[in-house]
Amino acid sequence: MSDPAEQLAITLDMLEKQILERESELVALKAFCIESETEIALSKKRAENLRTMLDEMRQYRPAAKPFTLEKFPGVQSGRPGKQSEQIRQLAKVILREAGKPIMQLDLKERMEAKGLLLQTVNPVDLIRSALRNQPEFRHVRSEGWTLVGSQE
Repeated sequence: MSDPAEQLAITLDMLEKQILERESELVALKAFCIESETEIALSKKRAENLRTMLDEMRQYRPAAKPFTLEKFPGVQSGRPGKQSEQIRQLAKVILREAGKPIMQLDLKERMEAKGLLLQTVNPVDLIRSALRNQPEFRHVRSEGWTLVGSQE
């Protein structure tokens, strides 16, 4: 028969090994939980972004009717289908309504609100090109485009 102290030492040794194994399992489990929490947070963010995109898509309403210059009194429709001419004609309407200079980006947004969707990679550049060197338009630095002879 063994000495009771030796038996107690063996039992203690086994218990300490079990504790170390359980601690090791716990460390691995904690790492798994942290990794899972990170993945869940990223997935939630992706879902939130997709929901925002979906909401924006659902709210987008294209113009009910395509843009036509006939909608605006006093505007002649130059050559049909020519975007630059449409830009110039509608810019006249918008600038008259505003009564002050308007920046190109604001002009673009107002044109879209009136139903003119510009078919180009950079609509702001197209507006600049359409209005530049035209006698009825003038660009005021840091203020935007205006009609020649209008109050500024």
